[in-house]
Amino acid sequence: MKYGRILFALGASALLLAACSEDKKTPKVEEEGQAEEVKPDESDVAGATSEADDALAELRAALEDREQTDEPVTADDSEILNPSIAEMTEGDVEVLYTNKAPNYTHDMDGFIVTIDEYQITKVSDVNRDSESLFKGNLEGYVVTALTTYENTRSNPVYYAGFMSLLMDDRYDVVYGDKYKLIPRETALVSDDPASVNKYPPGFKKQGLLSFVMTNEQYDKLGTTNPKLIIEGGASEREDMRESFREEAVFDFLYSGESEEAVATGPAFYRDDLTNQNIANKTMIFEKTDIGQQLELDGVKVTLEGVQYTEIEPTEQYKSTFRNFADDGIVALTVKLNVDNQSEETVRLDGIGSILSVDDNDFRYLYQGSLEPDTSKKLEPGESGEKLHVFLMDKYQFDRHEKFELNFGPFSAEDGKKLFKGRDLVFKLPR
Repeated sequence: MKYGRILFALGASALLLAACSEDKKTPKVEEEGQAEEVKPDESDVAGATSEADDALAELRAALEDREQTDEPVTADDSEILNPSIAEMTEGDVEVLYTNKAPNYTHDMDGFIVTIDEYQITKVSDVNRDSESLFKGNLEGYVVTALTTYENTRSNPVYYAGFMSLLMDDRYDVVYGDKYKLIPRETALVSDDPASVNKYPPGFKKQGLLSFVMTNEQYDKLGTTNPKLIIEGGASEREDMRESFREEAVFDFLYSGESEEAVATGPAFYRDDLTNQNIANKTMIFEKTDIGQQLELDGVKVTLEGVQYTEIEPTEQYKSTFRNFADDGIVALTVKLNVDNQSEETVRLDGIGSILSVDDNDFRYLYQGSLEPDTSKKLEPGESGEKLHVFLMDKYQFDRHEKFELNFGPFSAEDGKKLFKGRDLVFKLPR
């Protein structure tokens, strides 16, 4: 076997360390007893009958038109989702954007956080007490998120409920808050008097969260790729140890233009190049329906897809990639599913893989610091997603022809290698 050069694309961990009108009333028919009978002349009867027939025909036509449409009746998007903003700030509130079905859900092994709706508003001419919210300015912006907490586990769960809007990078964020511009009696917290973060089995509650932004922060929405992050942390222990650590990251839509851009653009795999705005991607090649499955001592691994992208580091991270050639950088993101049917506990973050290229002429190490936090362990019978990321100079990628993924070896909870240190070899499309 030829062992060519092992190429280190990045320093192992430096990247992340440095790195909701007019009121319409329905007429009521009231019984007022018998009225005295008055007989009109025949001309009046004829005229009234004709008018009634015309009105009845018009009503039938309108009903037929209505029965032919399936459009749901929804509230006006200009309706204020959180009236308390105007009450508390004494300011003028203007609705800029409402997303009634964002589909942002984070399921932490049965503790489920869902953003059911959110709205962006501009607030102007606020009172003196509210100036501090907007860094001393008389105006700013508020994102209000209608959120549901649900505990479907059989035990109580502790959850602090952190959310954030990520702008340029991990250090440029706006944090969600349960109390800012939200009445405390309606706050999205537990009913437990001893701990507002303790949620009993069967708990389900909907409430509001707010993200308060200055003018400068709001303007950044249009110059970056903002993300909404629902943090992990759900734990059955009060000390929050042994918690569900993985976060959920979503594209934060803030206008009709951003909706269109996300809907029509490529669906990149959610590695941390994408999740943390580390780099912008341009698709070179992808295959997302591979479905190749290999097994090692009861662990079934399915290669679901690959994406090759040319990446351009964002301004905040350019220096991190300074050791790459000037002609460009290519990222290979491999998506796999790991189904643990063995008798061992397998760490998802303890899989040390290598990308072998052109019959081992080149070997690339996986970039763990660019992969989502998959510190989750797989107990026997559990399965989970794994994303592997590899980086290479573009001029080298253009020359490469054959790609193989040596997936493994696997590690136990204590870090020891499992299954005699063997791995699985997948041939990757190019």
